[in-house]
Amino acid sequence: MLFVARFLTADGQGWYYSFLVIASPYLFDLGLSSVLVQVAAHFSIQTHESAAPAYGMSSGPRVIWLCAAVVRWYALVAMLCVVLLIAVGFIVFGPKADAVVWLPTWLVLVVLSALGLFVIPQMSIAEGMGRIQEVYKVRLIQGIAGSSLCWLTLYVGGALWAVVMPAFAAVLVPTYWLYSQRAWAFPKTPANFVWAKHWRTEIWPLQWRLALNLLSGFLLTQIYTPILFHYQGGRVAGQMGLSLAIANTVGLIAQSWHVRHVPAMGSAVARQDWESLDRLFYRDFGISSLLFLMGAAFLIAVRSQLQGTSIHDRLLPLNEFTMLFGVVFANHVMGALAMHLRSFRREPLMWVSVIGVVIAVPVGLIAARMYSSLGVVVTMLVVTLILEMPVAIWLWRRLNVDFRK
Repeated sequence: MLFVARFLTADGQGWYYSFLVIASPYLFDLGLSSVLVQVAAHFSIQTHESAAPAYGMSSGPRVIWLCAAVVRWYALVAMLCVVLLIAVGFIVFGPKADAVVWLPTWLVLVVLSALGLFVIPQMSIAEGMGRIQEVYKVRLIQGIAGSSLCWLTLYVGGALWAVVMPAFAAVLVPTYWLYSQRAWAFPKTPANFVWAKHWRTEIWPLQWRLALNLLSGFLLTQIYTPILFHYQGGRVAGQMGLSLAIANTVGLIAQSWHVRHVPAMGSAVARQDWESLDRLFYRDFGISSLLFLMGAAFLIAVRSQLQGTSIHDRLLPLNEFTMLFGVVFANHVMGALAMHLRSFRREPLMWVSVIGVVIAVPVGLIAARMYSSLGVVVTMLVVTLILEMPVAIWLWRRLNVDFRK
């Protein structure tokens, strides 16, 4: 974020974050990777694979069809990703500059995003089966490699090409590790494999709910950067993109306290070990919330001291910056509650997000055009903090009891 503010122009910063938001492979994943963590965790308990030193496939035929099925599904999604993103690129970026300026970078980013879809599910299955330490080591190496290449590209004047580098690392590093584990990561499809039947019974009931939930989350937050790019130009979009990236980084760090125990919570539900489930959730929720609030308070204080510096105009004004942290904190709370209920392989909070989208997106489009970033941030805050979060807490308290009966 510091390199973006230092080595890109205010307009270039808007291009950077608009590229980053629209071409995210997780937008096309639509939460299926989270479902796979849950399903693999349940399968490993049911087949006792967690006792196998190498988590091999020989004792887990259900995980064999799971791996085979996701390869087919993500191949279809990857092709759709390429077609849609190229079209969206011309719609969003075409009117703003000549294609020679942005199209080559955009095409490379689109292809890498599509390729990234093939490694996401395999890593999720490995995580669900208990290989958490290995998966997170790979993700750490991926993050370091992607960030280092991004910083280097910005430093040498590569401009928009910097956004391609994390996507490149996200393909290369996990693919190398998965290839080294090919005995289980790329199993042969069983002869009697019925793809549609298994997917319909094991994956789809949770997948479509989670897809709607995560798409709603994207439309409630990330979509406003390219919307502001369209209505207000690259400078305002860059301010929103950088400010949201800062707030989301704090949210992601805080959320990691929950994510690390997702497989363990899924396994606890499979065993009906409610004491372990609650201990994991409440401890992580307390630590993660405290961590978020401390990080938010520190960064808001830093932002208040930036008046007169070169980075001041690269961020949203202080009042909008502060409200944005309120939005992300509300999403943090709802995300934690959703992960807890998702351990039961349910997604009951989906409709809360869908209703929020129905209200927020039309209002946000008008607010972006008429009131710029202030209108967008106020819309986000009202919908998430005042409407969605209270309803989500009420549903969680009731369903957390009902699901155990």
